[in-house]
Amino acid sequence: MIEKTKLPVYSVQIVGQGYAPLLAAITLKKRHPLKFHIEVLSSPLEDTQKLTSTGNYFREFHNWLDINEHKFLRATKADLQHAINIKSDGDIGYFSESPTGLMIENTRFQHLFNYAAAQEDQYHDYNLGIKVHKNGRFTPPSNNKKSLFNQLTYGYIFQDQAYYHFLLSEAQALDIKITPSPTAPSLSADLTIFTDVPRADKKKYYQPLLKGLSSETHYEKGPHHGSTIHLKPELRHDLKHNGINENTVYSAQANQSSFGYHEKSFHGKTLLLGSAYADLPGLIIDPVFSLQSQLMSFCKLSRLTTSAAQAQIFNRNTQREIQSLAEIDEAVMYAANLGNINYTPETLHRIKLFSASGSITQIDGGYMTECTWLSLLYAILGRPKSFPAPAEALSRNDMRQRLAKVKKTISEAANKPPLYTNFLHSTQKDN
Repeated sequence: MIEKTKLPVYSVQIVGQGYAPLLAAITLKKRHPLKFHIEVLSSPLEDTQKLTSTGNYFREFHNWLDINEHKFLRATKADLQHAINIKSDGDIGYFSESPTGLMIENTRFQHLFNYAAAQEDQYHDYNLGIKVHKNGRFTPPSNNKKSLFNQLTYGYIFQDQAYYHFLLSEAQALDIKITPSPTAPSLSADLTIFTDVPRADKKKYYQPLLKGLSSETHYEKGPHHGSTIHLKPELRHDLKHNGINENTVYSAQANQSSFGYHEKSFHGKTLLLGSAYADLPGLIIDPVFSLQSQLMSFCKLSRLTTSAAQAQIFNRNTQREIQSLAEIDEAVMYAANLGNINYTPETLHRIKLFSASGSITQIDGGYMTECTWLSLLYAILGRPKSFPAPAEALSRNDMRQRLAKVKKTISEAANKPPLYTNFLHSTQKDN
């Protein structure tokens, strides 16, 4: 039996611009097993037209935080970003940012999708989500988990400013203290978190920390990336210029799932979150995914106490979540070459069966949705030269004949009445 121990309340200041510090505050408030008194030092971005585009992981993260998707859609007026979604054992997702972009596992390559973009109309014919959306009938999300629409893969495109105001209202409802002016953090907080502070403001934010940081603090080894802190050269220079020993600052690389720090005390410590702080390879990482994956890791894996009773409470509260949640923070980094992707034998077998039957069937207890199958077949049908051809694939003409019937089915389905009404009903109730 676990002894009930009153957990201490730690003070946290989260500094940054835009929605990032608000998202961090809401995450710590809702999902971290320890108790925090949180103050956010944040202000809206000056660029009111800045847009953010996301993949399907964004919805998963909102679900994890119990953020109502209907409310988010109405508040931000976000546009849906449909996807070519190719799934195998590795759960690989391709997000089209037509006509100029492609996202592979949350890593953006702005030059690979031009071939498919030239065949955009043809692609729409084979994608139920796109077809229905163009007909003005797509009303996600469905509360029915078995609904075809609920199986579609889509992300969002929204204005950062709109998301900032949405999260501001969510944070205020949680009694999170918001200081809208970009004032510098004090030294009284147990933990200070920076979330991609703009370069021009770094000196102002770091200066008050000079006296509070201890040169004796060392970076504790994590299970993945050892004891080295990977910081961008310009950030390392900023820290040194302001007299801050970089070993007193804890940073997580984008898409890494581990943090390292001493458990005895984290008073006066600083945590840097977000892609702007990581010394990344020559790839453009989705900044929202980087921040969200790090926040998930911080809530799941951080150990800020040495109390045995508190450690047991932490393990009890998080073990179930770790087992049940999809680990969206373990992204696979692919080189900018589709030829590096290999289909598994199981995927090739399923393609072969589909090609022979022309129908979608349940195989080995698993079910691949219509959208997934059609997207996969389209990628084979109109693949770029670097895209690997599956073994024993049908010829282009044979595949076109096979898909003709499916194309007709998609067209008919897209013009039928909505398959569900839960979304519309719930929207009316919320209003």
